[in-house]
Amino acid sequence: ALNLAKTNNYLTVLDIGCGSAFKLKSYFNEFDITGIDLPQTVDVLKQTYPNDKWFSIDLESENEFEKFKNCSFDIVICADVIEHLQNPDKLLNFLHSLNFKHLIISTPDREIIERRGGSKFGPPNNDCHVREWNKWEIRQYLQTSGFIVEEHIISNEEQATQMLICVKNASVDSNVGRWKWYINTLKPTEYGDATAYKLGAKFLSDCDTI
Repeated sequence: ALNLAKTNNYLTVLDIGCGSAFKLKSYFNEFDITGIDLPQTVDVLKQTYPNDKWFSIDLESENEFEKFKNCSFDIVICADVIEHLQNPDKLLNFLHSLNFKHLIISTPDREIIERRGGSKFGPPNNDCHVREWNKWEIRQYLQTSGFIVEEHIISNEEQATQMLICVKNASVDSNVGRWKWYINTLKPTEYGDATAYKLGAKFLSDCDTI
């Protein structure tokens, strides 16, 4: 993310799910920083780093997204957030509503976790995760949600982390709902992630967007 920002002479950064902001402040301290996290975390951040901008919003409540309606950022970071959400479509709708030049999103790669003895058919071994995606699944999910994936790599093999660098696809409506309509009818705790997303892939293969 830092290399991308410096290469493009970016100045403003939004970090969604910034946590303690240790990495954000360590790598992007010279940038114009905005961070989003839980209320109790934001309270601490405001006291610790009063010169930066910190906000708390519910990423599964679209009513709160209006706070950022007219905001623009050079780069948006959303690291290890999407797998925690019951309805990740709302997060992607929020991301698509932002004005940005690049989006970096990361999440665990389920296939790497499976190779290390993780559950093949879900639910995820990590109790804090609602869903996990393999590389094909997350790429298709983002592409059908209004993003163009410019780069997709395993950024940290040890932590099984995959990273996607995206821009917005203005020709695709983020609310198209193909993935949302099919996948969210399957509860991952009942059917397992792999089963749900294989069924979702079959549905998506019939769509013109792929």
